[in-house]
Amino acid sequence: ASVGCGAPALAQNAAYPTKAVTLVVPFPAGGPTDASARLFAKAMGDRLGQPFIVDNRAGAAGTVGSAFVARSPSDGYTLLWGGTSTLAVAPGLYKSLKYDAKSFIPIGMALRGPLMIAGRPNLPAKDLHELIALAKAQPLTIGSAGNGSIGHLAAEQFQEVAKIKLTHVPYRGGSPAITDAIGGQIDMVFDTAAALAPFVKAGKLKAFVVTGSKAYAPLPDVPVPGSAG
Repeated sequence: ASVGCGAPALAQNAAYPTKAVTLVVPFPAGGPTDASARLFAKAMGDRLGQPFIVDNRAGAAGTVGSAFVARSPSDGYTLLWGGTSTLAVAPGLYKSLKYDAKSFIPIGMALRGPLMIAGRPNLPAKDLHELIALAKAQPLTIGSAGNGSIGHLAAEQFQEVAKIKLTHVPYRGGSPAITDAIGGQIDMVFDTAAALAPFVKAGKLKAFVVTGSKAYAPLPDVPVPGSAG
């Protein structure tokens, strides 16, 4: 995730901020993006002496909240907790996007991490090989944070590489997709490893693979693409 604002918001005097700052999270409350934003908001509020208020504006893979920030005054008091899907993917995916990604000024990179495929605990596959075989034998569903989200694109690439066909189920954020995977309403979910790891550790989800070139430290036994074959 990255923090950005509308131009020319960086032209601030030394007294900034003199009032509360709104940090728009373009995904639902309770998800990994929201959690990281709230940690950032707390730290910034403590450091700068003014509250940073998290405002969740979910929808359309983060483009609803992003458009809201783009329409807001460029005074540095409305910031976007953006990311790959909202600032890099959406401009190439949506013809009628209601904002110009280039109009945002990046303030800094806040965090980054790998993605993970995790399935409902009773999915009859114990590893990635069995998952692919199962997908070839019967229809399976995979959820993501929405059409055009990084999880959606990663799921499409996974299908192409594995030569399988999954039914994509878009949600208004990662949190409801994870909830439905745990409850068995969908077969699996493609989301950040940070968001899925607690549920995998608790036995509520089954991890199949984590993206990247090296093991994910919180779940070192989950294979990366090369080791998974």
